Amino acid sequence: VKLFKKQIEHDKKEMIFEVLAPLAENDIIKLQLVEAGLVECLLEIVQKTVDSDKEDDITELKTASDLMVLLLLGDESMQKLFEGGKGSVFQRVLLWIPSNSHQLQLAGALAVANFARNDGNCIHMVDNGIVQKLMDLLDRHVEDGNVTVQHAALSALRNLAIPVVNKAKMLSAGVAEAVLKFLRSEMPPVQFKLLGTLRMLIDAQAEAAEQLGKNVKLVERLVEWCEAKDHVTDLTSCPVLLLLTCFSTVTNACM
Repeated sequence: VKLFKKQIEHDKKEMIFEVLAPLAENDIIKLQLVEAGLVECLLEIVQKTVDSDKEDDITELKTASDLMVLLLLGDESMQKLFEGGKGSVFQRVLLWIPSNSHQLQLAGALAVANFARNDGNCIHMVDNGIVQKLMDLLDRHVEDGNVTVQHAALSALRNLAIPVVNKAKMLSAGVAEAVLKFLRSEMPPVQFKLLGTLRMLIDAQAEAAEQLGKNVKLVERLVEWCEAKDHVTDLTSCPVLLLLTCFSTVTNACM
C-alpha cells in the first residue's frame, strides 16, 4: 500500500492493482488493506479520474471502484468502513450513486448492497434516506438502462428489505412500484432480482401481498416466466412469489 501511494505512473499503478486484487480475496487481508489506508488511496483515484475521458483514467476508475467493492465483501472490513453509518468512507461512497458515471453508480449500489449484509446497517440506511437514492437511480435506468446498474440497485433494495422493521417503511416509500417498472425487462438477472426484492418486501406483509396479487400485469408475467421452459433464471423464486400473492387474493390470471 505504501508503494502504491508513491506511484503516479498509470502502468505501475496497474501492476500494483494486479497484485492487490487477488490478495483482497482473503477476508483477513481485506481488513489489513483497509487498516493500511488502501481505501483512502482508492477514493483519491476515483476523485481524480471520474470526470476524465482518457482511456487510462477510465481504466483506473473502474479498477479502483471495483477493488473498493471487493474490500466491502469482508464482514470486518465492511463494518470498519461503515462506522455506525458515520464513516467518512461510507459517506463518500454514497455520493457515487447519483453520479453521472455508470461505473460509479454500479459501484455505489454494490457497496450499499454489501453494507446491507448487517441488519443494523440496513435499519440505519433506510432511516437515513438511502431508499430514495436507489429509487432515483433506478428511475434513470428504466428506459434502455444499464443492466448491471439495474441489477446492483435491485440487489441493494432486496438486502435492505430483510429486516422486518424496514419492510413497511420501504413499501410506504414506493419501492414496490419502483421495482415493478422493470417487469418488462427481458434480462434474466434483472428478472431474478426483481422477484427476490418483491418476495422480501411482502414477506409477512399481508396487505402488500394482497395488493400485488391484484396486479394483473405482475401475475401474468409470473405465469409467463414460470411456463418458460428455456428460462435461464432460477425460477424457484417465481412459484413462491406467485403463491404468496395468490394466497391473499384470487385473480383470473392465477387460475
